[in-house]
Amino acid sequence: MNGGAGPQIGEASLLPDGSRWPNIRDLTGESLQAKYAKVLETLSRHGGIIGAIFLKAQNEIQDPAKLRRLVGLIDSETWLGLPVDVKGDIY
Repeated sequence: MNGGAGPQIGEASLLPDGSRWPNIRDLTGESLQAKYAKVLETLSRHGGIIGAIFLKAQNEIQDPAKLRRLVGLIDSETWLGLPVDVKGDIY
């Protein structure tokens, strides 16, 4: 999966620089934990629909190893190949 997704769908990303999937997908441990918290904070302060989606978002995963595992599982999916209904259910 490419969380930056812009180049794959021909549209510019609405996410601010530093807050896209490539910015967290390869991190581990405390670096991942800290960056993920920062991304959530940045997105929650962003205007428009992005800010509304992430308003008051918090990382509830306290174990960096579990967060790393979750990021790996998400990264292994082919999101653009999923039907819209499945994406809606996931969201």
